[in-house]
Amino acid sequence: MFRIESIIQLKEEENIEAQVRRHLASLIPALFISMLFIVVPFFFLFPLFSYGLAGVIIFGASVMIGIIWVIRALYLWNADVLVVTNMRIVDVDQRGLLSRQVSEASYDVIQDVSWKREGFWQTIFRMGSVSVQTAGTAAKIEANQVPHPAKLHEIINDERLKYKEEAKETQKATPKNKDRRARLRRIAELLEEVGDSAVAEIESVLERKVKHQSMKKIFADQEKPSEEEE
Repeated sequence: MFRIESIIQLKEEENIEAQVRRHLASLIPALFISMLFIVVPFFFLFPLFSYGLAGVIIFGASVMIGIIWVIRALYLWNADVLVVTNMRIVDVDQRGLLSRQVSEASYDVIQDVSWKREGFWQTIFRMGSVSVQTAGTAAKIEANQVPHPAKLHEIINDERLKYKEEAKETQKATPKNKDRRARLRRIAELLEEVGDSAVAEIESVLERKVKHQSMKKIFADQEKPSEEEE
């Protein structure tokens, strides 16, 4: 079974916001061919069996081909996916059982996102294509025959806007805040390496520290009205 975690290694603080596959209607041609291989032999069951072993082999081979074709079609559909995270877009293009191409683009290199819907069948099934134009040498990403392309277009643009806003806030952050974040991440890494008893001891110390600061704040707030009355 295909697992997206085996293809994409998420970065720190990266979350998957959407996984989009081709519309189920795109499976109709492959499933139709599979059903022909599986169903048609049953209509010629007795004529085929009249040929003895050869007829049985033809019958079994036809059904087996149909089943394999179904499994192949479902695997390719499941493995061909566009992943939208809060940092980038990753396109997993599964072209065959042994052929796969993975392209990605960070939001800071995306120049334009567009979508289109063409033809009668795409209009009926509400599917279309989404194109992501990138700058420089980054590969252009296209997702074809996806359901609700307008919604996917909106999701990508929303995540792209959030990414840019977070980047601006990070640039405005003071060196002190940056150093604090780095120290907190370092503390979290160290806590992963120590035992549960050490973690419990550190937790107890922090709780006492927070309680002490809370009590100081309460007494300070109580002294202010007294000073104002004097």
